[in-house]
Amino acid sequence: MEIIEVVVPASPQIIEVTVPDAIDMIEVASPGLQGPKGQTGQPGAQGPMGPAVDTSMIALDGGNF
Repeated sequence: MEIIEVVVPASPQIIEVTVPDAIDMIEVASPGLQGPKGQTGQPGAQGPMGPAVDTSMIALDGGNF
């Protein structure tokens, strides 16, 4: 633990501020440098639609024809 003494001019008392060693003062003061990851590329354009199905050859009830 790192102890930083801050003297306040208005009053004679000394305020002790304790900073954990894992946290650096610069790291606390500044925002994180790594921003959000950029978005990956857009998906490709949709391919052309296939030929229409000729429903006249398909039995609508699912039976054999």
